[in-house]
Amino acid sequence: MKQYRQGDIFVQQIEKIASSAVKEKCKQKTVALGEVTGHSHLLRPVIGVVEFFTDNGATLCQVEQEAELVHEEHKPIVLKKGKYKVFQQREFDIVTGVRTVMD
Repeated sequence: MKQYRQGDIFVQQIEKIASSAVKEKCKQKTVALGEVTGHSHLLRPVIGVVEFFTDNGATLCQVEQEAELVHEEHKPIVLKKGKYKVFQQREFDIVTGVRTVMD
């Protein structure tokens, strides 16, 4: 399975989308807001359609042909046909414990 990282976002290819996932009605999606810079991570189709789903708070997507993850401060990541799960990365801080990475 393929894996990609862009700043505080981690994308992993998955085999299937759970039947409990709820389909969203959007053509592109902001998968994370930039808390520090105000820039956001946007997942959008390049060729074809991207279908988005939510499952227990997680963002899932099915890329029909090709999509890209874009952010003003990072090189775009191209996602080929497949199913993916998008994670906001976390880190351990000795004082506060586990926290969400902020980009």
